[in-house]
Amino acid sequence: MLFVFGFLLGLLERKSAGYFVQGFGGRGYLPTSYIGTPVHELGHVVMCWLFRHRVGKVQWFPKRGNGTVLGYVEHSYSKSSLYQRIGNFFVGIGPMISGILALIGLMYIFVPDSYEGFMDHIDTGVQPGAVSMEMLRGVLQSSSVLFRGLFSMQNLLAPSFWLFLFLALSISSHMALSMPDIKGAASGVVTIFSGLFTVNLIGYVLNIDMNQYVAVLAGYNAYLVAFASLAVLFSLIHFAICFLLFLVKKKGLFQGNHLKL
Repeated sequence: MLFVFGFLLGLLERKSAGYFVQGFGGRGYLPTSYIGTPVHELGHVVMCWLFRHRVGKVQWFPKRGNGTVLGYVEHSYSKSSLYQRIGNFFVGIGPMISGILALIGLMYIFVPDSYEGFMDHIDTGVQPGAVSMEMLRGVLQSSSVLFRGLFSMQNLLAPSFWLFLFLALSISSHMALSMPDIKGAASGVVTIFSGLFTVNLIGYVLNIDMNQYVAVLAGYNAYLVAFASLAVLFSLIHFAICFLLFLVKKKGLFQGNHLKL
């Protein structure tokens, strides 16, 4: 599911950036990069620390002369260590985890009522378990509750909401995984799969039912999807804004500092 959401976020990020750059140039996109990029790279760095990868050079913010590279983390690991090889997966998806946590934290600080409504609906409306249509329906309902709660009249009149919205859009628009991120995570998936296969094989030989443990892990899928949908929601809002700005610029509705009527 993380790869699915990573793909969606990547698609939305590329489309949003494309529309914005076509309409206003690359420099106009940088303000969000200075907020979203360090959150993205922080996800890589923290996972490197947790899985004992050696962190080398880190670029936290966009720099001139680096072309399209906004930030990066150089890291190394021991191929003989199973733990560190599994860590490749988590290092790769780190930006999604740090981004989701940042969005939840910002909601808690700036729009606590919307945060409580979203969390309450997840607790009551999202059923833990494997991915199913019923679970996805509950996630969509939670996203709908969040959207209505965020854009209430009370929030629209509060300056803190607009600050939250800018920060949330900046973070969500830079959560997508780059190709190196995906390749690194994929190598970790292979190691995880091999480990799980070995564990299940041992369980089969020793006549141990592993399904009960798998069921516990699968139970977290619902919460994972619900929180990941939070990032997709803000990415969709960001995409809509970039697309509308592109249309406004393309049709020449603004001329100089005046609206052309």
